[in-house]
Amino acid sequence: MALYGRYASGPASAVDLAGRWWMPIVQSIGVLCVGLVLAWAPVQGAMRLWDRESPTFPAEALFEHLTTILARTEPDRRGQLPPKARQEILTLLAKVAVLLRAGIPAAARGGTSLTRAVVRARAIEASKAVVDLQLWIALPSPTSHDDFRTRIAELTRTILTAEYDRLPIRETTPEATRRTWHVRAVETTRTLIIALVPLAVLLVVHRLGLTLPSPFDDGALIAALAWAVVLLLGLLDPNFPTHLAAVRDLTSLNPFTEKNPGRRLSP
Repeated sequence: MALYGRYASGPASAVDLAGRWWMPIVQSIGVLCVGLVLAWAPVQGAMRLWDRESPTFPAEALFEHLTTILARTEPDRRGQLPPKARQEILTLLAKVAVLLRAGIPAAARGGTSLTRAVVRARAIEASKAVVDLQLWIALPSPTSHDDFRTRIAELTRTILTAEYDRLPIRETTPEATRRTWHVRAVETTRTLIIALVPLAVLLVVHRLGLTLPSPFDDGALIAALAWAVVLLLGLLDPNFPTHLAAVRDLTSLNPFTEKNPGRRLSP
C-alpha cells in the first residue's frame, strides 16, 4: 500500500498518501519485512538441503547423545541437577532433535513421494517432542527427572531396536495448546503473505505502467494465481501436499499416458 500511494497514478486520495508524515515509517516497516523474508528464505532452503544430504539414519550419533544425557541426569544431594549438567543436557537435546528431523526421512529413501511426505511429518513430530523435553530440565518438578530419564531410556531403546514407529510424539497440554495456537497464527499469516506477494507485485507493476510483452503477461498472472491457490489450499488442508503427491503418483500409473511422444501404444 505504501508503494501504491507513492507511485500510483490514480485517485487524488491515494496519491496524497505520499505526502503524509507516517509514510516513511510505513515504507521502513515494509522494507524491514521484505528483508526478513529474503533472509529467511535462504536459511530454510539451506536447512532443507542439509536434511536431504543425510544418507543414512544417524543411529550411532543419537545413541551417543542419549547415553550422555542419561549419564548427566544424576541429581545431586538436594535432588537437583548441577547448572553445568543442565546446560549440557539442553544442548544435547537440541542436537537429538535436529538428528531426528534430518535422519528419519533417510529411512524412506527410494519410496514414493507420499511415503516420504508421511515419514517427514513423523520426523518433525518426533523432533518437536524431544524439544518439549527441554522444559522438563529448565522447569523441573518433583518427578520430572525420573520421568525424563524414562523418556530418554525409551527413546534409546527405540533407536537400538530400529522400531522407529515408537518414536515420541508431543503431549497435548494447556501450555502446548497455547503455543500451538500462536504457531498456527504465525504460520497462517506467513502463508497468506507468501501467497499474495506475486499478485501484489503484479498489481504494483501494473499501476506503475510497466507491462510484460505477450504472452509473458498472461503467463505471469496465471503463475501468480496458481501459486496463491496452491498455498491457500495447503493452508486449508494441512495434508494437501500429501494428497497432491498421491494424485501425481496415481496419474503416473496411467497406461494411456505417452511418456515418449514418438512411441504409440499397440492395440
